[in-house]
Amino acid sequence: MNLRDPYTWIGIYETIRDDLHLVKEADEFAASNLRTMLKESSLCTEDLLTSLNGKLKGKNVLVVGAGPECWRCGKIADKVDTVIAADGALRCCRDNGVEPDIIVTDLDGVTLEDLTSFEGIIVVHSHGDNIQALYNYIPNLIKAGKRVVGTSQTLPVDNLLHVFGGFTDGDRAAFTANYFSASRIRLVGFDFSGVTGRYSKPYLGKAVRSSRRKARKLYWASIMISWLRMEGTADVECYDCRGYEWV
Repeated sequence: MNLRDPYTWIGIYETIRDDLHLVKEADEFAASNLRTMLKESSLCTEDLLTSLNGKLKGKNVLVVGAGPECWRCGKIADKVDTVIAADGALRCCRDNGVEPDIIVTDLDGVTLEDLTSFEGIIVVHSHGDNIQALYNYIPNLIKAGKRVVGTSQTLPVDNLLHVFGGFTDGDRAAFTANYFSASRIRLVGFDFSGVTGRYSKPYLGKAVRSSRRKARKLYWASIMISWLRMEGTADVECYDCRGYEWV
């Protein structure tokens, strides 16, 4: 199965969309708006994609999720070439002495201050639920001179990175590493058991039981990781993940 084939992904996306009652037109609207905002920036260039490629191709990559065990990143980050933080895991990394190279985010787990203080590459995902966040964050990130790449979960949109696969920030980060031909992907801070880690949202002070909707999203994340392990080109290892029996 070709993970770069948009039509392969769209079939899976439609199944997820039906399960979670997502609105296709809202996803397309978000992607279109992100494209427009980034097109006005000279920072989203081929040079930026070349930088991403250099950070990931043939590399041993650690993807840090925002689950309760994300603190373990501090113990293994020095054993890899590149660290990707999934959304709010940026704060977990920093709290444990790790500054990631890349962050993959849909903007609901990080503050604008988190991102403007980040010097790595910011991969921003667009979907129907984060349209307002795109308006609030993207112009400010561009103004601050940040390196921003956009992605979407629709069919290819000009000027957005066409990474297909991945539904939550964590599994999308893993698919991004695979897309750029990482040799090995280690996952830490991934919890598929129905627990939302305190770094998942800026306002959480502790880990909490996931809502029903969040639990379904975690279920689909586990399916995505399973798919990546079977069909991806990278060697994928889940380091002390919870709920691993799901995959």
